[in-house]
Amino acid sequence: MHDKRIPRRSLFGSEDPSDSFCRQSIGPKPINGLGRKSYKPSIAEQRCRPRQTRWIREVEMESLRHGCRLLIVANAGSIPRIPQAQMVAFRTRFQTYTDAMQAAEIELKFSVTDVRALRSAADALGFKLVTERTFESNVLYDSPDRQLRTRRQILRLRHYGERCTVTHKRQADGGDGDLRYKTRIETESVVEDCDALAEIFTQLGYGPVFRYEKFRTEWVMDEGHLVLDETPIGVWAELEGQPAWIDTMLEKLCISPELRTTQSYGRLFLRWKEETGSSAENLTFDEIAACSEATALVTVTH
Repeated sequence: MHDKRIPRRSLFGSEDPSDSFCRQSIGPKPINGLGRKSYKPSIAEQRCRPRQTRWIREVEMESLRHGCRLLIVANAGSIPRIPQAQMVAFRTRFQTYTDAMQAAEIELKFSVTDVRALRSAADALGFKLVTERTFESNVLYDSPDRQLRTRRQILRLRHYGERCTVTHKRQADGGDGDLRYKTRIETESVVEDCDALAEIFTQLGYGPVFRYEKFRTEWVMDEGHLVLDETPIGVWAELEGQPAWIDTMLEKLCISPELRTTQSYGRLFLRWKEETGSSAENLTFDEIAACSEATALVTVTH
């Protein structure tokens, strides 16, 4: 049972003095051997119900500030109880690019030559910034004989800021569809312990085969997402959404066809290696810098 002498704190660690009456009046309900007893809401509880809307607004503001959807887990006495319908609407409204999902991913990359101009254009078009420039590290896993690559699938662990996700991608049933866009079925989930999952992959016969890094900034509007990726070999942006919306955004952003591509970062890296003759094996900032320095030194000595 919660000790009423200990003030409860909000989801973000700060006490809300205005909720002192609610904290003192609403606590965990007693339970019996068969489950929670039925009860009639008290007058105090009914008086605190309007605070639910205010609490959701506070969580919405924190969600936008941190650029992520918040997964809320609390016992019955931690916070005012929120109806399921309100929570579903909240989660749907504030889903971001990296949220857990299983859906068709339709996207298109394009090369960016002027980052400042793209940022200004995104603001002018009404995109909402949800994640400021954040470091991202990715590791692809596969079997020694590259079974996943043969089946055109990927298995990835991603560190994005303080968040870790596991992702599986495969071709859509019936093929790629419209070849102007990259379409994949993506299954993704947040992971509590990335190192533990990596060890599980290793024990199952899947080892790391490729690493790539970038700094990512992401925007959202109702119809889709825009991300800006600063990689060691260039800057790209991605539009993700329905084809008609992607076409509209490309036109408004004045992206010419020759700047567009459906290639993955792995393919772009291989193309870059062919063009530069680099010996780098991974698309990481340290490895690209080291190989570039070695190439420059060889050029000077010869």
